[in-house]
Amino acid sequence: RDLLLAFARAVDADLPGGSGRGHPDDGFVFFEQPFHVPDPLELREELAFALDDVLSTRILPRLPRPAVVNLIRSPGYVPTKYLSELECRVLDALSDVYGVGVVSHERRVDVSRTGCERAFEYAVVG
Repeated sequence: RDLLLAFARAVDADLPGGSGRGHPDDGFVFFEQPFHVPDPLELREELAFALDDVLSTRILPRLPRPAVVNLIRSPGYVPTKYLSELECRVLDALSDVYGVGVVSHERRVDVSRTGCERAFEYAVVG
């Protein structure tokens, strides 16, 4: 949590409308973390903090609305038991901020694998 707060301060300093304070290397600290498998409650708390407290409230509102957002499902890196929660929470956060309409995917992607509670429209591309 302290690391994410430091990252948020670094991002806040660098984004338009930010404070302009902070060390230029602060943001890189976040990306140097080792792989960590949290317990389910810890994961929910980390997602709530990262997506709700940082991304949705501090970062995305300051950026222009994107035309396309790429999400990459990584069952080789993310433990399978957490894939659904991670993917659905990210889609929920993007939808809350931008109003996600259609989730496009390649034919080889099994969209039912995660079973998000929120109903998204899915479309095969390519």
